[in-house]
Amino acid sequence: MSEPTSNLERRVEELAREVERLDARVERLESSGASVRRGGEASPATGSQAVATEGVPVIALRALRDGESLIALAGRTFIALGGAFLLRALSEGAYLAPALGASAGLLYALAWLVAADRDAQRGRAVSAGFHALVTVAVGYPLIVEASLRFQAFSARSASAAAAVVLACSLVVAARHRLRTVAWLSAGAAGLTELILLVAGRDVAGPGLALLALALLVEILTRDGRWRSLRWLAAGLADLGVAIAVLVVTRPDGLPEGWAPMPSWLGPALLMGLPVLYLVSVAVRTLRYGRLVSSFGIVQGLVASLLGFGGTWRLVASHPTASLVLGALLLLLAVAAYGVAFAFLERRAELARNFYTYATFGAAAAVSGSIVILSGPALAVVLAGLALAVLWLGIRYERSTLRLHACLYLCAAMLPVGLLPAALSGLAGAADLVPGAAAFVVSLAAGAAYLLGASRGVPASLAGGIAQALLAVFSLLAIPGLLLDVLAGALRAAVGAAGEAPVDAMRMVFLAALAVTLAWAGRRWSLRELTWSVYPVLAIAGLDLLTRGLRHGSALTLFVSLAAFGAALLLTPRFMRATSAGTSATD
Repeated sequence: MSEPTSNLERRVEELAREVERLDARVERLESSGASVRRGGEASPATGSQAVATEGVPVIALRALRDGESLIALAGRTFIALGGAFLLRALSEGAYLAPALGASAGLLYALAWLVAADRDAQRGRAVSAGFHALVTVAVGYPLIVEASLRFQAFSARSASAAAAVVLACSLVVAARHRLRTVAWLSAGAAGLTELILLVAGRDVAGPGLALLALALLVEILTRDGRWRSLRWLAAGLADLGVAIAVLVVTRPDGLPEGWAPMPSWLGPALLMGLPVLYLVSVAVRTLRYGRLVSSFGIVQGLVASLLGFGGTWRLVASHPTASLVLGALLLLLAVAAYGVAFAFLERRAELARNFYTYATFGAAAAVSGSIVILSGPALAVVLAGLALAVLWLGIRYERSTLRLHACLYLCAAMLPVGLLPAALSGLAGAADLVPGAAAFVVSLAAGAAYLLGASRGVPASLAGGIAQALLAVFSLLAIPGLLLDVLAGALRAAVGAAGEAPVDAMRMVFLAALAVTLAWAGRRWSLRELTWSVYPVLAIAGLDLLTRGLRHGSALTLFVSLAAFGAALLLTPRFMRATSAGTSATD
């Protein structure tokens, strides 16, 4: 009896343990099912851990339930879209007036946005996304069709309605961090405004709405999230303003059929784009202390070109408006320089911000001068600005200002044709007659180089590059213009003697210039002058081969060959002396 009893007890214990294992497994299955029903409130395991703890049946059950949920959401979305088409059918059948039907459709679309907000608040992000998709798919096409086909809304009213839908959508997206909703809404709203601008032939309403879109996105992304959304909004706004520039800057006014607008609205619309993004960059860099982003640099440049350039083209025939625009650009230049040198230069971690603000200041100063002035007056003012900025750079040891002086000098050369005239003189043609302003700019270039050399070249790379550029400008401008003048005077004096005396004069001038540069480089240890000897000798040799030997007489060839030979003999001696002196100093 004892042995059968013991076997029975052992079997009962084994059954009890098996029941306990089954009970634990049932509890795990029930808890996993509850997690699926609650929309993933529990943190499920992933990968091999999920297989180990939950088993294949649980994972399969979860995938099946997710698939069923997506199918259900898709079905609900199609039903919602069917409701929108029902409203359209009522409008087409004259059961509802077009304006009433369109208004009802907008309210219907916004109702689904409210549903999206409620679902997102309850943690149902996927469901909220489907609801927002209904708003986008119903609202924006309805606005376009109601305006362009049924004439229920004007283009400006339709633009305002699209802006309202966008604002509501972005509020929901920002509250619940629904990035997809923000992208869908911003993209659909921007395309809607562009369609209304072109097909509706109205610049004012859609243009302002696109600026509002850009503004809302800048506010939404001010904390650093969703940075890629800024590119989308900026691209749409840039495209809209570019179309506006083409339309409003026509010499004969707006094209036929386009909606009229007040005269002040065109410049305000165009200026709104750069103001928006420049203020955004200023807030992010100065208030929040961030580095200027690649987006800020690129979009600031594009917005400035479109906005300021379009405005200048629009008001070019109005002197007072041009003066105001130029003054605004000069004020921006002063502000940018002030921010760069007063707040940013001494902070190494914000070096990118410093260079960005300083470069914008230089570009705004040149642009403002071009808007206000033209021709010789512009050249003289820019040359004076170059000297002033160079003096400030030397006085306060700012190498960046030295580079900006080179920029101003280069800009000053363009209005008076200084570079073509100088190159013509150096190349031997000497057929361009420079004006007085060209000589003023060339003298300013020489004075700038001497001023920089007299105070010593800074050890920084930027300072060395600036001084080298000033030397190049001086050696192009002054000798080139002098050759132009001398060649013209000599041609007038010799008359029918031909080009031979002119070629001989050029050779003597270039040879004397090479020797002078070699001597000056040795005397004052100016390496950029010593380096310039070789290009001058190369120009002289090329001129001798291409012009002197072909056109010269025996006498002029004697003069040319003697001058060139003397330069080849003397310049190496001076340069060897310079090298020896430098080595001894080192």
